[in-house]
Amino acid sequence: MYLNAWGSIRHGAGRLQTTGRHISVLVLFALLLSIHSGSVLAQGTYPIYGIHFWSPSASSGSLQIQNGKAMWTVELIYTQDARTWSEAKWSEVRANFQAMRNNNIRIILRVDYAYWSTIPPEENWVEKYYFAHDCKLIASKVGDLLEAMIIGNELLDGYGFTSGWYAKVFNTSDPSDPNSVYPLVKSVRPNLKVGIYAPGGWPGTANLNFWDNVVASVKKDAAGKPQIDCFPLHAYSGASTISDTNAEDPRYGDECDFRGFVPYMRRIYSIFGTSKPVYITETNTQWYFGQWASNMLFSEQSYRANWIKEAFQAVDDWNKGNDLKICALCWYVWQWQCIEGCDQFQNALCRTDNNLLNTARNDFWWVTYFTNMSPGNPGGNIRIQAEHYRNSDTEGGRGIKNAVAGTDYYDTTSGNSGNFYRWEDVDISVDPYYTTVFVGWTAPNEWLTYESLFGGGNYRLKFRFSRGAAGSSKVRLQVDGVTRWTMYLDDPDDNWDTYHESALGATVSIPAGQHILKLIFDDGLVNIDWFELVRQ
Repeated sequence: MYLNAWGSIRHGAGRLQTTGRHISVLVLFALLLSIHSGSVLAQGTYPIYGIHFWSPSASSGSLQIQNGKAMWTVELIYTQDARTWSEAKWSEVRANFQAMRNNNIRIILRVDYAYWSTIPPEENWVEKYYFAHDCKLIASKVGDLLEAMIIGNELLDGYGFTSGWYAKVFNTSDPSDPNSVYPLVKSVRPNLKVGIYAPGGWPGTANLNFWDNVVASVKKDAAGKPQIDCFPLHAYSGASTISDTNAEDPRYGDECDFRGFVPYMRRIYSIFGTSKPVYITETNTQWYFGQWASNMLFSEQSYRANWIKEAFQAVDDWNKGNDLKICALCWYVWQWQCIEGCDQFQNALCRTDNNLLNTARNDFWWVTYFTNMSPGNPGGNIRIQAEHYRNSDTEGGRGIKNAVAGTDYYDTTSGNSGNFYRWEDVDISVDPYYTTVFVGWTAPNEWLTYESLFGGGNYRLKFRFSRGAAGSSKVRLQVDGVTRWTMYLDDPDDNWDTYHESALGATVSIPAGQHILKLIFDDGLVNIDWFELVRQ
């Protein structure tokens, strides 16, 4: 676990306590390094770092944040433009994409119909025909350089399109209509991943229903699964709560903000398991504060120091704690459509005239320089940080707190006794070596809940913990309301400040699915750093 820069520390009563909210930034740096400096690099081990609109400029290009690491970029082509491109223009585009690949950049290409319309107008069958064939043309010209082709962006009923029309444009189930994007692209680039649009970064019933209807309506493969190769998602941070205008901490944001991708991950996993790659193709702090969808602030006004570091940690922790992985997290944007110095949406990391964007760029540089974050492979161990218990608070479309007592946690005392990291009643602090964030001050019958998409095998449970008293502490882990492990944690040196990994618990079979894990402290008097379900 690595931290934000909050609070100075002191020792007290055998536990570590915090006295303020501003620990040195060195805490964040030290813990990032301790967790990630030894990671391996490819999906699987290929890094998750990404941007929109790569730039080759030696002085102001995105190479300055790459630090020699492999990365992703999301690029954009409008078919209304590509339809009329000369061979010379295609050679220019291909050379630009080749330069990206030569610089160890994987390309996700978003294809829109036009600047003013992400897909052809509803029921315009002529333009549907041309759009599908234009996508085929793009694939034939540059598809060998692409990792994925994404069709359209942020669609929703009421935006001039229906989900049924999008399904017909993407991959119709009508056998009499050969003019859909998916089969035509596959006819020239069978190995290119072709994905549906990325839904908006706010879930809500309308967005989810549109996405559900699209996935249900596209053509099915021989196994009866929708013919979709990959899934782009968006993740934007807004204000911390309805009463706090600081940009949220994405590591425990609710599902109306950064973690708006989670409802889609549940759906993808329930249909496809772990077989489809997922990319977060847009992220930043371009959002709002106060009431829902009002008072929008772009990143040049809303960025908070360390946010990019926290966002990458949030995705890294997701990947460690779930079988369905996120392969890329792409900042929106480096610059607008590869035009030097262009910033249409006031989020561009190429800018040097805005202190907040300078900070954001420096934070991104730090992440790629000091860490090696990759998604890992499904079917491995599931590790969950104790302090990352659920946050189900979406009251009024914006959270009042960052977790709900009695649903996400139960704590017997008011306030956070450690005065660190989160500000509900759960007690959280950091060890004196700045290497471990822990849930502490545990009392009998307190509990925390977590969610994970995993299973389909046998697991054994272990903890990283400390206990500064003689004897042992009884803890239980429930899966979906049933106690699957009971363990007794006994610290060999009875020291709150030194942490140990427990012996492995019993072997338990867990089916694949969306699971709610409940960590119960029957005795208390134990600090928990993390727990891990070790795949057998």
